[in-house]
Amino acid sequence: MLQTHLISSKDNPKYKTILKYMAQPRLLRKDGLAVAEGAHLLYELLRWDGVAVSEIWFSQNLRKHREWPAMEDAMLDCDASIYELEDHLYRRLSELDTSPGPLIVFTQPSEDLTDESYEPEGEVVILDGIQDPGNLGTLIRTAAAAGVKHLWYTDDCAWPYSIKVLRAGMGGHRLVSIAPLPENIDALLSQLTAKGYDIRATTLDEDKTLYQTDLKPKGVWIFGSEGQGVSSELLAHANVKCHIPQATDLDSLNVAGAAAVCLFEQFRQRTI
Repeated sequence: MLQTHLISSKDNPKYKTILKYMAQPRLLRKDGLAVAEGAHLLYELLRWDGVAVSEIWFSQNLRKHREWPAMEDAMLDCDASIYELEDHLYRRLSELDTSPGPLIVFTQPSEDLTDESYEPEGEVVILDGIQDPGNLGTLIRTAAAAGVKHLWYTDDCAWPYSIKVLRAGMGGHRLVSIAPLPENIDALLSQLTAKGYDIRATTLDEDKTLYQTDLKPKGVWIFGSEGQGVSSELLAHANVKCHIPQATDLDSLNVAGAAAVCLFEQFRQRTI
């Protein structure tokens, strides 16, 4: 039988702490934690190597959910503290109108890119200034599906472990190692170029199309925001540039759509 801590008062110290975290996500980030919500992400997090689930919160109403037996079985096998809330208290935690939970608190995984001997194991995507959580989550999910192993992001991106990005990622985070780019970005990319990595980017100014580009060698893709594109600092490192041909003269594709086209063309070339 699942052992839970029943909370019925808004003045409970543990409840006040999680409420504060939900109101101020920067505190989660500072403490090396993140929060996800929903049954699917519960299952994903509990089988994610290198991540520790510390707390699970849910509404009493969750026991009426059709997936409750499966969720209960999953929670029985974990070491997290489990808190069961009266419905009105859980509603104050959730960003969703009708969600009964669960809300999962877990440790953020990390990867150190500052070691001079560092070399990624597999393909890399760099996200430059992607601020929309939905786009960022979709990009993470797409990268995972296309076989990318590492995703690095600039400091002006949305936080990849925000609850909205996790929701859009739908479990893709578990399959990709995610890390912030270090301050020595130039040194890192120069180091990878010296080790034989192609640094790739799309630009409307390039005549060569994506489909004329050899994507079989190991490489790093850089994708920039819809408004600004890839920054000039990062674009300067790209030794492979191309454009995605379009049937119309639209300025550009949505960044998540463009990334999907590029990454799956790369996947196609390597599997035919």
